[in-house]
Amino acid sequence: MAPDAVPTRGRGGATLDLPWRFGGFLATSLLSRDPLGSVFRALPLDEKPGGFVRLRTFDRSELSPGRMAEVFLRLREKPPLAASPVLAENARVGLQDGTAWLAWNESHGHALDLVLAQPSSEGARLPPEHALLIADRLALALEHASRAGRFPSHGLLWPGWVILGPAGDVRVGGFGIAPAVLASVAAPGIAAEIAPYLAPETREGQAGGPVADVYSVAAVLLHLLTGTRPPLQADTDAMGPAGLLPPGVAELLRAALAPASRRTPSAGRLRREIGSVLVSAGLQPSSRALASFLASRMESAISGVRFVAPSIGPSASEDEAWELAVARLELRAERAATVVRPRPRAVQPARVPLPPGVRDSRSPRDPSRHLRPR
Repeated sequence: MAPDAVPTRGRGGATLDLPWRFGGFLATSLLSRDPLGSVFRALPLDEKPGGFVRLRTFDRSELSPGRMAEVFLRLREKPPLAASPVLAENARVGLQDGTAWLAWNESHGHALDLVLAQPSSEGARLPPEHALLIADRLALALEHASRAGRFPSHGLLWPGWVILGPAGDVRVGGFGIAPAVLASVAAPGIAAEIAPYLAPETREGQAGGPVADVYSVAAVLLHLLTGTRPPLQADTDAMGPAGLLPPGVAELLRAALAPASRRTPSAGRLRREIGSVLVSAGLQPSSRALASFLASRMESAISGVRFVAPSIGPSASEDEAWELAVARLELRAERAATVVRPRPRAVQPARVPLPPGVRDSRSPRDPSRHLRPR
């Protein structure tokens, strides 16, 4: 194994080294692992190198391969979601060797679950204005996905599906995956890390719908505000003293985490309540402020293990050449995602040409042929 390669394990227990071809992609670096599987940065093999994707493989043994295949084959036949600034771009699904996969365009951002896991001087909690802005974007994503009946509900909303981009943008993916995963909701890993964000009726096997998604958004918001994962049955005790929250937030959470019959009825209604809270609390969130906060929070975080290709000699194969191209593209992508401030240029005195009609009898090489203002 090369020292820079990243070992991963497939469903059969075989050890794989990066870069790794899977599902029509070349996985180049491992970003994270969670109860659903592994997340890679990858390049599509059927396109020119230049557009990275975030590739998720559902390779955990807790998931049912038969159920995953059934749902993903059905999803593959559906048309993609309409473009939206709050939805994952160009999402597509597939199966290879019995393992389901999901990919969408890379946004050079961070998954929300990894952001929440990063320690900071303020703890894992986020300032209220940033937390409410993220919750508002989640509710807006649910509204966009439900248009024209495409995905009436998400059903499996948790921080792992949320990507926070470098410009403070918030995107949500994973629509349509819930039926494949909820069959294994009682598995230890899923029950510990994902189930706390699911509505009680969803964990009990009932069809939740949009009202269950409202609970999930509120559970994510509760985690953002408190810095800890919500309990399986979130209540007023999980919020802590109401005086520690901005005015109206405790009431908003209480209504959104209530039993289904008394819960906030829709994502649109939840957005209106979030707007009312922002006004009453005098908060003015912005994507720019959120981006600055995330940059400071993730400054020392390692977002993935990089793959560095070896030097390519004259006898290198096409595969090695491709891998080197991938390594260079990753470096270029990382540089593009970094804000570079130009150095100030030295100020030169302005030069005014001679008036029209005035003949210049001086030598063209004479630097004094332009008049300088006094």
